[in-house]
Amino acid sequence: MTVEKWKIIVSKKQAEAVAKIPLAWRLPAEYTANVSEDVSNNVLDVPRKCGLLSQRQLGITENYDATGLLEKLHSGELTSVEVTEAFCIRAAIAQQVVCHFASRSPRSHTDGISDMLLDRDIL
Repeated sequence: MTVEKWKIIVSKKQAEAVAKIPLAWRLPAEYTANVSEDVSNNVLDVPRKCGLLSQRQLGITENYDATGLLEKLHSGELTSVEVTEAFCIRAAIAQQVVCHFASRSPRSHTDGISDMLLDRDIL
């Protein structure tokens, strides 16, 4: 395979991956603008600062281990849909930040898994 053909395939896959991240879960450019292999930035606060996660979703993804989440689910304080959505949004944020420097556009390795998880009746 030639380098040019490889680049075309990669570009196409990256565009497909971007399309799989819901628009509501896409980071504003200001959160990825300074992320690169050459710049050492602390991006741990991006989920808190970007505004994509509600306070409840931040709590779900930051305050519980697996046992704590199971207790909250069992008691009905949390639903499986809201837990799944919170972690999917947080994963989308991380994916965009981590992969930004590689392509200047977010790539998702989940191949639309968030849609599948949220649409399943068994959650």
